[in-house]
Amino acid sequence: MELTFVHNTSKSLHSALSFSSPIISSRQLTRLGLPGGLNSDQVFNKDVLRSDDSVFFQVYFSQKGKPFISVRNSYGKNSLVLDRELAYREGWISAFVMTEGDLFDVAEISFPQELTARKRSESFADNTIYFAGKLHLFDFTLADFEAVFFQQLTQQLSLLATSNQQQYQHAISVLKSNDPIAIQLEVLNPLVFKPMGVGPAGFELKVPVLVDSEYINL
Repeated sequence: MELTFVHNTSKSLHSALSFSSPIISSRQLTRLGLPGGLNSDQVFNKDVLRSDDSVFFQVYFSQKGKPFISVRNSYGKNSLVLDRELAYREGWISAFVMTEGDLFDVAEISFPQELTARKRSESFADNTIYFAGKLHLFDFTLADFEAVFFQQLTQQLSLLATSNQQQYQHAISVLKSNDPIAIQLEVLNPLVFKPMGVGPAGFELKVPVLVDSEYINL
């Protein structure tokens, strides 16, 4: 099994197949007079997270050597997969946070008592800035993330094998299915993401400024 890094696009399949332009960050697109990304051009991303000069890839889990099954999400129906060599060289991992809702999903899992207390005394804006300031706790190099990720998954599967064979067999069956959405929702969210303190969206890989088309696989 291996991690796969996916950037979804709303381009038509024909356009995606002839994909020859770099994927450019929202900040650079704006400087060129073009509209930015769906979320990364928003005030939250530009002024709070300051992440608008990155290109984003959601982290999925797939069977090594098998083609990635395209996923459909709010960013588009066609999946562009990042070359692993570039991912290791240029990218880093962080919690998937594109909206305030994603941020508070993380806060609810990792800092529930703080979140409850601060909701009583602090404004939404102050809490947004406060918990955004904790996101660095979920930053990893790709090598470190893979080590932690697979250790967590292996440990949780081992525990499940001794405590609930039925759930264990189901998890193994889902992992073998190579269905990235089922793997994420049914296996990774309960066994990896929640114990690591993030919400159901999981993790993302960021690459600064742009990714040239030669590093994109379809």
